[in-house]
Amino acid sequence: MAPGTALALPRLERALQAIQARPEDNHDLTRLAESIGSSTYHSHRLFKSAFGQTPRRLVEAIRLERAANELVLHDRPIVEIALAVGFNSHETFSRAFKRRFAVTPRVFRARGQLTAHEPFGDRKHVSGEISFELSRVRLQVLRPVAMLAIEEIGPYEEVPERLYEELVDLASEHGIEPGRLVGMGLDPPGRDARFHAGLTIAPSPGERHRLDRALDRQRRFFISKLPTGLYAMASHVGHFRSLYQAIVSINSAVAAMDDVELIGLPVIEIYHSRLVKRDELFNQTDVYVPVKGAG
Repeated sequence: MAPGTALALPRLERALQAIQARPEDNHDLTRLAESIGSSTYHSHRLFKSAFGQTPRRLVEAIRLERAANELVLHDRPIVEIALAVGFNSHETFSRAFKRRFAVTPRVFRARGQLTAHEPFGDRKHVSGEISFELSRVRLQVLRPVAMLAIEEIGPYEEVPERLYEELVDLASEHGIEPGRLVGMGLDPPGRDARFHAGLTIAPSPGERHRLDRALDRQRRFFISKLPTGLYAMASHVGHFRSLYQAIVSINSAVAAMDDVELIGLPVIEIYHSRLVKRDELFNQTDVYVPVKGAG
């Protein structure tokens, strides 16, 4: 660890949270240094020591991860997605995307598969300070992405993390590449609340046939789709315990909009990490709350 990294770690983590929540903003080294409270030279060294990449490469990786998410989950034109995540041209975005994912954005969208990539790798240093960042609330239409799921009934905060491990294991057992982990709250919070733990999948016909046969033998797991429709959504970066504040913020933003009304359920959480760990201080979660046109 470079000298001074431990002392600066809480500020470095907050800067990274801001980048993940709002990758479209200007995150050049000068602004990053201002947020950390150090010189540009020292900030560059601190950032690379803490997260293993230079700020510029990390910002690009986060923007590309967000773009991959948008391509599969939302029906926006590719050029709009490129601009929305912070690239200044479609051509620059397409070249960078192909370098990272080895296919063009159009092919990636057609495949329909999301995998969990950690753009900063495994962080070796964590401050332990609890904080969170939230993106701007925006309206999005979810695509009906296939999902392997299991239902749990009970308080949302008591949903076992092992359910997600079982979903990943089941998909891998049948040769299906695991996608994004999903949490779907179908009822208001309470002792009898229904919750679907899910894993997005894009199996080939042969893989889907083998999986269907396996599911016929045991009814615990099932295949469904993300409920398509219009949602108010925001990206939350931080501890799971602050997700409730994210939902409150989204609901407040919808209340201030003239052209949409809140439906409220189901609340969908799409996790960017490979495993759901409730004690992790640095989760990234996209939160979707369904809405409808006013009037």
